[in-house]
Amino acid sequence: MGQFCVTTEQSSKVVGQLFFISRVWKSRHGGSLYGRQLVNELLRRGWRVTLLAERFDDDTKSRGSQRYEPHAERVWLEAFFRRGFLNWRRRISETLTLWKRIAHTPGALVIVQGDLPRVLYLLLQLRVPLIFIRQDAILTCPGNNRFLRRSRAVCRRPFGVACLGTHRKEGCLEGLSLPRQVGRLAFRARDSLLLRQIRHFVVNSNCMVAAHRRPGFVLYPPRLVCQENGGAAARDLHRLVFCGRLEEAKGAADAVRILSLLPVQFYLEILGDGAECERLARMVQEYHLGNRVKFRGWVDSLTRDRILASAGVLLMPSLWAEAYGMVGMEALAQGTPVVAYDVGGVSEWCRGQAGILVRCGDVGRASMAVRGLTEDPIRWAIHSCAAKRVAELEFPTDRFGRELDQLLREVLKLS
Repeated sequence: MGQFCVTTEQSSKVVGQLFFISRVWKSRHGGSLYGRQLVNELLRRGWRVTLLAERFDDDTKSRGSQRYEPHAERVWLEAFFRRGFLNWRRRISETLTLWKRIAHTPGALVIVQGDLPRVLYLLLQLRVPLIFIRQDAILTCPGNNRFLRRSRAVCRRPFGVACLGTHRKEGCLEGLSLPRQVGRLAFRARDSLLLRQIRHFVVNSNCMVAAHRRPGFVLYPPRLVCQENGGAAARDLHRLVFCGRLEEAKGAADAVRILSLLPVQFYLEILGDGAECERLARMVQEYHLGNRVKFRGWVDSLTRDRILASAGVLLMPSLWAEAYGMVGMEALAQGTPVVAYDVGGVSEWCRGQAGILVRCGDVGRASMAVRGLTEDPIRWAIHSCAAKRVAELEFPTDRFGRELDQLLREVLKLS
């Protein structure tokens, strides 16, 4: 979360030409940070990079901006990602241009992140090495979220016709007509079929391998510590932090509910913004927590790390199959234990004494976990040391680069 803060030196030796395709470049999603680190690692290894996207820097007007990845060429795709018959001519034109440029570039490598599988990608991989990256399970869910709205639980059902029955109970496709519901199922069936044909499938956790039900290379997200926090405020074990987009599935509302069950000395800082902001503000007033909750908005990485380094616990009450949860690892790196719902890939790093996992939606058990972590400073220190140990020994800062090299060796050898 926050601004990208790692700089890299570009190699003078040109290895090859990378075409990186992503619908939005540099959004506030964790996947964007993942993609930017991936591109910078490849720039450092000597790859020339062309970024192809519909939007850059969250602002289509900033087309001349080279603030990020200054050595990368940028190509705007006006119609390639868009649906609808009105765009078909421009889509065909851009698709043919894309094919011509990539397929006829010596030493080309294509990385696709955050897009749907397409026939074009299947054809391209016959000509050049192509890596397809997924960082969520949306392709396995007609409702696009893997979150059951009515029962407030994570959906673990495999994709299929049974999804319509789940929708009748949970309202997964609420607001869509029956033909459009069937259409969603058809699109997901198509996605599943195309995905099986992708040779080099990369995900950010073992959980995502299982969700897509096909083999994949696990490339865990990078851990980026922006500073040593020598000037951070003193630890306050009663300081709780939620960090993420303010939308229903991320669970900020449950973080407020957890706080409401804790003694008055506990308080919560919410880092992030989004559609749920007004609803959360109303919840805070309803629970009479006005002086115990602070909305910090979207903060940069330096501010985030300072806050995490002075907190007692990071709350991660995600209500969907969180693929990984990058902010959790950033908290562990600061020695801050995590209390999280046991969803998705969170358990792949939140283990041992580095944090406590509770059943999804169990705010009572989560509040008890917070008290258990913080009521004894000696016990908290044990958990804090365990958190740092997981971050530094199991997910060191150079792990991403080493595993990326392994991936490239496999892809370039097999292609």
